[in-house]
Amino acid sequence: MALDRLVVNSNPTAKSLPFRAGARHGVFADFGIDFSLVSTENSREQRTGLAEGRFQIVHVAIDNAVALRDVDGVDVVVVMGGDPGMNELITQPFVE
Repeated sequence: MALDRLVVNSNPTAKSLPFRAGARHGVFADFGIDFSLVSTENSREQRTGLAEGRFQIVHVAIDNAVALRDVDGVDVVVVMGGDPGMNELITQPFVE
């Protein structure tokens, strides 16, 4: 059986760990997906790569979708959102 090809672009941060773990443990292959995760240098390159079809999914903040539409004039679909970002501050109880 031939696997369907899926290329996802994400920043090389902790937010891409679910993709990396899924790939390492063969989750994508189990569902018939030839999965590849790539990173790019900046948001412009992510938007350009998505518009040119080099990746099918870009895992980034919503501002990139807005820029893709408003700056580049490319139609875009946002599938889901709502991530508050990684703005948590975790400390020991004695830190004031």
